[in-house]
Amino acid sequence: MGYIYDDRVNEVQNIGRSKMKKIRGIAVLAGLMAGAVTQGDDSASRPEPIPQPDGTIRLSAASATLPPPSGTQIEYSGAQGSITGWKLRSDTVEWSVLLATPGIYSVTAELGARRPSRLTLSFGQETVPCAIPATGEYNHYQPIWLGMVTVKTPGEHKLLLTPDKRGWQPVNLRSVTLSPANRPVAAEGE
Repeated sequence: MGYIYDDRVNEVQNIGRSKMKKIRGIAVLAGLMAGAVTQGDDSASRPEPIPQPDGTIRLSAASATLPPPSGTQIEYSGAQGSITGWKLRSDTVEWSVLLATPGIYSVTAELGARRPSRLTLSFGQETVPCAIPATGEYNHYQPIWLGMVTVKTPGEHKLLLTPDKRGWQPVNLRSVTLSPANRPVAAEGE
């Protein structure tokens, strides 16, 4: 197991040994070498994306939890990571998200797809069906709006993307962004 510090999004990301060889050109193990992170440090194994001043949170491909070896993987082109080889309908991609502010969030993903596809966005108890248009090629990424989710309580939440069993076609995914819709909701219990 290794770690990488991604200075573009100011986070430490956990990477497997097989991925370390693929990304030698970018600050691999920078956190370990600087003494900021130690192996086995739980905070490094589950990076917490840092919200922007406007409350927007970008979830990078490298901070996602991927299924056991199935072909779905994180590949790097330069310093930009992408989830590639996402072909199986049984594979899911998951992130842990720490949200301090209840509210409604708009969810957008940077995706590349040769053919139209369908997936489901799950966030807490909510599920949102998502239609993904073809972008021309897997490496031609475009921002695709996935839907809106409601956060009723601050804290850690899981965001899960699952292929739709009937409409799935392979896609590549670079990131998912949650942006406050500036519509606060009452916290649970209020």
